[in-house]
Amino acid sequence: MSGTVIISLIGTLVGMLITVGGVFIAVGGLKQKINDSAETNKAQEDHIKTLASKDELAKAIKRSDELLELMKRRADEDRRSGERKYEELYCLLNAHSERISRLEVSQEQIFKILDKLDSTIENGFKEMKDDIRELRKEIKKD
Repeated sequence: MSGTVIISLIGTLVGMLITVGGVFIAVGGLKQKINDSAETNKAQEDHIKTLASKDELAKAIKRSDELLELMKRRADEDRRSGERKYEELYCLLNAHSERISRLEVSQEQIFKILDKLDSTIENGFKEMKDDIRELRKEIKKD
């Protein structure tokens, strides 16, 4: 495996971890809101049982319905917020993947670079050998 493939895999894994972390954060927040709502509902039910008159009971039911609507709206807002966070994390992951993909070099390009380097080194050695031969000739002449 070339280094760029490994870098791509590492970047992808990091992005996936970021995405999974964001999902866990969003789900944890929603779970906490649901638990809070359940506790609130239980407390409201206990309070309603203690009400004596029908009028107070009707008011309590109306208030309970209003609170239920409010909780539904908050749950929807939290869900949308979680979706936005997930989308933001997903966009970051895509941007990260695009940056990594730009770094990728094909095997063919690597082989061309290595061949060019090899020929440059060989030409350098040939020039050195020629220089040494000329130097020996000049030394022999003197």
